Amino acid sequence: NEFKFQIFSSPMSNQPLVLETLLKHSTWLNGILVPRTAIEKTLAHYIQPLVATNDDRIYPVSILGSCTALKFRERNIVICTRHQLRGWDPKQIALLTRDGKYAVTSGGVRHFQEINETDYHDLAAFDFTEPCNEHQTLHERFFNFNELPPDVLSNHIICLLAYGYPYEDQKYELAEKNHLGHLKSVVMCEVDGPNQPADEALMRLRPINPLGFDPDGMSGGGVFVLQIVDGAPHSYFSGIITRAGRDHVHIVKAPYIRRFIDTWCK
Repeated sequence: NEFKFQIFSSPMSNQPLVLETLLKHSTWLNGILVPRTAIEKTLAHYIQPLVATNDDRIYPVSILGSCTALKFRERNIVICTRHQLRGWDPKQIALLTRDGKYAVTSGGVRHFQEINETDYHDLAAFDFTEPCNEHQTLHERFFNFNELPPDVLSNHIICLLAYGYPYEDQKYELAEKNHLGHLKSVVMCEVDGPNQPADEALMRLRPINPLGFDPDGMSGGGVFVLQIVDGAPHSYFSGIITRAGRDHVHIVKAPYIRRFIDTWCK
């Protein structure tokens, strides 16, 4: 999923009109104006399949669902949920290179130890800073986590986009065809009104249309919000999916994701 952006120039007299048109049909993302037709795919770029390496010639990797790649304070951090890691040594957790030839393992993991009071405690973070320096092409897949979504009125939220890799859509055909296929899903959501958790770190979303697939595997995927700020559309990282059903998506909100990884990145 590679994207090319072109910059169009125009006579000075037409610049206000061009800018007005761009603002109507684009959204701001980390200070860059992205066409609305491209924003869904652009944001999808930062959600990866999470895999674990195996000492097996035929089945060298196993699929563990989804993860979200964030660039924060010059470190490359991959966020997922702790329940995805059950039964696995953290040293086996990896990202695939774009061509699928290599599984790149991390430089360390952080998560809560034996605390399960809330979905917030289900978070896990892997440090891929050094591996990214060795595999430079991985850098482009990490979202610059520079801003938090500002508080706005509910009618200024356009939608939330939840991304992940449902297990039922993945093609694990290593023995038959030596093929490992990944299909990413995006679910357009809205805040689920008054049905919010008591924990301030969490948010419950509602798919605008009930899901026509089993969302198992979307844990660890990322959510982005499109909202109006100062009269213009902006996109922000909004949180990490911890669990989902056909009519709901639960996330840990972005400020608490930042709090979780902040001590690691000081």
